[in-house]
Amino acid sequence: MMLPAIPGVVLCLGAAVPVIVAAVVDVQTRRIPNELVALALISGLIVGLREGDVAGAMLGAIVVGLVAVLPWLVAPSAFGAGDVKLLVASGMIARIGQLPVLLFATTWLGALLAIALILAHRRRGITMPYGPAIAGGLLVTIIFE
Repeated sequence: MMLPAIPGVVLCLGAAVPVIVAAVVDVQTRRIPNELVALALISGLIVGLREGDVAGAMLGAIVVGLVAVLPWLVAPSAFGAGDVKLLVASGMIARIGQLPVLLFATTWLGALLAIALILAHRRRGITMPYGPAIAGGLLVTIIFE
């Protein structure tokens, strides 16, 4: 039985739902549940299968993982393991060809979020959930795909 054709953007937006939910949970609890990361990884694999680009999905996850682990190793209190795992899942959804957009958008959205939090609280040293920047970066990537 053939599955109906689903436009790539719609498929990726559906795959992004667990990442968006993880971002909301991150804002509320400052934690990203492994169950949501696993669901996002499975969604990314499904996107790769449907788009005929499983290798691109796997490479996207690996490359983002290598890039994301650096800030975590340098400052684990600033960039948590959940952030690394969520970025890996986002890399799988975006696939290797869209990684520059994903990383650029996520970095800039994270910087804007940090500035907004500092201005809102008028102090440094506050904790910042990075999940919203990751989810926003993924959405920007999907929209500009």
